[in-house]
Amino acid sequence: MKKGLIMLTVIVLAFSVSGCAGLQKKFTRKKKAPVSTIPRYKAVKKYQKKPTQELYQRHYVFWKTWHSELLQVMGQNHKKDMSCIEEAIENLKDMRNMLTPEAASKIAPHISELEKVRAVIAGDEASTYNTAYIRRILEKEEKEIAGGFRYKKVKDCLKKGFDDGA
Repeated sequence: MKKGLIMLTVIVLAFSVSGCAGLQKKFTRKKKAPVSTIPRYKAVKKYQKKPTQELYQRHYVFWKTWHSELLQVMGQNHKKDMSCIEEAIENLKDMRNMLTPEAASKIAPHISELEKVRAVIAGDEASTYNTAYIRRILEKEEKEIAGGFRYKKVKDCLKKGFDDGA
C-alpha cells in the first residue's frame, strides 16, 4: 500500500512538473502557410463570330424549346411564364440579327406579337380567358415561325457577317 501510494505521488508529481504544454501544443490550431498563387494568363483569341447555319439552328432550337415549354406550363407559375417568353423573344431577336434585312423584316411582326403577349403576362392578368387567348396566339405564332423560318428555308438569307447588311 505504501509502495502504491508512493508510486501514485511520483506519477502525479512528474505530471505536475512537466505540465500540460505538450498536450496544449498538440491540440492548438496551427496557422496554415499562405498559398502563393502565381497569376496565370491565358492568351485570348479574337474569334470572328459570323452568322452560320449552325448558330442559326441553335437559336432556332432554343426558341422552339422555350416556346413549347411556355405552351406547356402557361398559367401555372408567373415567373416561369415570364422567363419562357423572354427567352423565346431573345432567341427570335438573335435569329433576326443573323438574317438579311428582307428576311429580318418578315420576322419582326412575330417578335412584336410575342412582346404584346409578354406585356399581358407581365400585367398579372392571367385569367382563364387571357390564358386561352394567349395560348391561341402562341400556337399561331409557333406555326408561322416554324413554317417560315426553319433553318432549311432561310439558309440563303443568312448575312455574311454581323456588321454588314447582307
